[in-house]
Amino acid sequence: MRWQAIRQGAVIVAGIGALAAVMVGLEQLMPPVVPTAHAAATGHPAPALKPVRTSVPPAVPKPNAEGLVPISYGPSLSAIAHIAQQLHLKIWLPRQGVSPVTFQESYRDGTQVDLLYSNMIIMESSQTIPSTYRPLVTTPTSLANGTSGQWEWIPGVGGPSHRLMFQLQQTRVRLEMEDGAPLHSAVAVANSFVPLSALG
Repeated sequence: MRWQAIRQGAVIVAGIGALAAVMVGLEQLMPPVVPTAHAAATGHPAPALKPVRTSVPPAVPKPNAEGLVPISYGPSLSAIAHIAQQLHLKIWLPRQGVSPVTFQESYRDGTQVDLLYSNMIIMESSQTIPSTYRPLVTTPTSLANGTSGQWEWIPGVGGPSHRLMFQLQQTRVRLEMEDGAPLHSAVAVANSFVPLSALG
């Protein structure tokens, strides 16, 4: 009986040793599990990460044959309309500008409205638009709709040296393009003028 008990104990010890050896082998094969900082702090597993959505930039319009692209005014139209009411003036705006172009701001300057773009300035009034500098040369021109206009060349000033002057109904317009822009581009911009009401 005694030897039988010893044999049974030996079998049990051997079985425990084999099980321990198997566990050690599994630990070596399996990577260690380290709790994340979120789990260690809260006692709960970290929430699943959501995929990040990347925004797609708006498509840049391609210039037409004259190098012009559409101009977007958006909410700025209401501010321009407010100035038009104050001055009792019919304001005209270009649909297109030399690429790249963005509308920046509008403000009232006495009896005229100034419209600022990224590469041009437009002034409009029902009266003669004053000029600090007298043009050295004036050259007559005409728009596509037959409207008469004239180029003014004012060399040696800080701003654009060429100005396109024309009149749409009772509104006098002065268009100043950024220096370096072809003169025919300014005429093409002037040809795209429409009443403010056509854009609202």
